[in-house]
Amino acid sequence: MVVLSLYTFGCEKGNVPHEEDFRTPYAGLFKLTTVKSTMVMCYDTLFPCIDGWKPINIDTNHVINEVEKYDTNRMKIEFGNSIIGVDDKGDTISKTIYPIISSNGDLSLPEFPYGGHNSFSGFYKGHDTIEINLQFGYGIGGYDTYKIVGIRE
Repeated sequence: MVVLSLYTFGCEKGNVPHEEDFRTPYAGLFKLTTVKSTMVMCYDTLFPCIDGWKPINIDTNHVINEVEKYDTNRMKIEFGNSIIGVDDKGDTISKTIYPIISSNGDLSLPEFPYGGHNSFSGFYKGHDTIEINLQFGYGIGGYDTYKIVGIRE
């Protein structure tokens, strides 16, 4: 005589393994240093004029803020409390950004205005350093650059 038994294995509802959010190691308290430069056209060939542009009004700002998970695939990074500028639609671009983060730490900000002198790039080096470069053009003859480095506190 052959007896067959059927066993089912499963988890009780409360014991389902929880997959950790890959963004968790990227969140935390960071000291963010922002160097803002206004780039203007220049016509001489001497330093600091490089390829027709030179920086003026260089300003450094330091803030300590919490970098937080936001929505399902973004981080909230606040590197100041003022604005970067106003885009061609009249929308204000603030110094609080919500970039998309990939599992390898690359950041993208598809809603940031592109074209002309506008650009965004960002990434994490490991989990403890953030680097972001923003450029925002506001007309012929000049644009602002923001070099942001965040170090975990």
